[in-house]
Amino acid sequence: MRTLLRLATAGSVDDGKSTLVGRLLYDSKSVLADQFDAVERVSRDRGLASADLALLTDGLRSEREQGITIDVAYRYFATAERSFILADCPGHVQYTRNTVTGASTADVVVLLVDARKGLQEQTRRHLAVASLLRVPHVVVVVNKIDLVGFDEATYERVAHEVVTSAASLGLTDVTTIPVSALDGDNVVERSVRTPWYDGPSLLTFLETLSPAGEPHSEPLRFPVQLVIRPQVAGGEEHRDYRGYAGQIASGLVRPGDPVTVLPSGRTSTVAAIDTADGELTEAFAPQSVTLRLTDDVDVARGDLIVTSRSVPSLTQDVDGTIAWLADHSLAPRTKVLVKHGTRTVQAMVTEITGRLDLETASLDAADRLELNDIGHVRLRLASPVPAEEYLHARAGGSFLLVDAQDGTTLAAGMVGDALLATAAL
Repeated sequence: MRTLLRLATAGSVDDGKSTLVGRLLYDSKSVLADQFDAVERVSRDRGLASADLALLTDGLRSEREQGITIDVAYRYFATAERSFILADCPGHVQYTRNTVTGASTADVVVLLVDARKGLQEQTRRHLAVASLLRVPHVVVVVNKIDLVGFDEATYERVAHEVVTSAASLGLTDVTTIPVSALDGDNVVERSVRTPWYDGPSLLTFLETLSPAGEPHSEPLRFPVQLVIRPQVAGGEEHRDYRGYAGQIASGLVRPGDPVTVLPSGRTSTVAAIDTADGELTEAFAPQSVTLRLTDDVDVARGDLIVTSRSVPSLTQDVDGTIAWLADHSLAPRTKVLVKHGTRTVQAMVTEITGRLDLETASLDAADRLELNDIGHVRLRLASPVPAEEYLHARAGGSFLLVDAQDGTTLAAGMVGDALLATAAL
């Protein structure tokens, strides 16, 4: 059976992310003929001698006009070895928030660096995002190697810069590959123009990479999205039906398993697992199912059903690292909403502990955070949530800060002192 790998691209503007993705899709024969014909037609209209493969991913009109990626473009492709879900993330600093979104579920980040420019500030920012999100693997693609004459010394210098910066941020699983996305060198097939490089092509490496640990090997975490209570509308057989629908965030569940409902702390047993296709004997992340319990427990949207063998603690005080995504600044005593799982509670930012200096990888004192800053904050919540350390539980350790007035997302957050630990390296 083919395994699934989730990957996200990152890097500075004009480092060639969209071209690399287009080359990956085209050379792996994952592009339909009519799609490629359309790309060739647009390329000819622009006076280009060959197809601009970046057009395969820059789908928005504004992206094609400006020559930059604005939104996260998701692409699906497969080889004989593996299936892939690819998130092509923007490179412009203005759209770092989109990169956070694309990398949040990735098993590997493919970080592009222009061989002519080397390490850039946005490269450091994306490395910091990968570190804070605990992305298991990072592949550094030193792109446009053809524009430096396939020079080994240039590649080694750039690779050393990036790997050293990554290590300062706590990233140790970093692989580098010299690539020309435009010509296809070392993308799908090994290139004869880099005889000094003895590693695999990018696609070969991705096919053999171990994905992140399976979510169903972790303790059960089931955020309730909806209480299903059809009563009379469901017919006589469903008059007394009560089910709790949602997507399993982590873990595995079977009928007969003892569970605890948070924040109430009430306990029960799983009576059945329902889906549109019938009952299941077991379900695991990330399946969407409906759970029925043996007891008439008060459960509502926003509650969390967990295995009674591993019950997280409730807290109203959360320390965490956030990537600030709003155009206006964040200051202490700002009132926000915290969205944790399916639960949303009022909160206040009581303190900004510091801001990450991307140049030195140190945590500097700060009294506010600006757009795209990464910082450490303390929050006081109006009601308790089962927040877990992000380092050990990505689902239970992630949260969003939301504007209470208009509902816009202000920040993506990770519970715990990961940024403090990183800055201490």
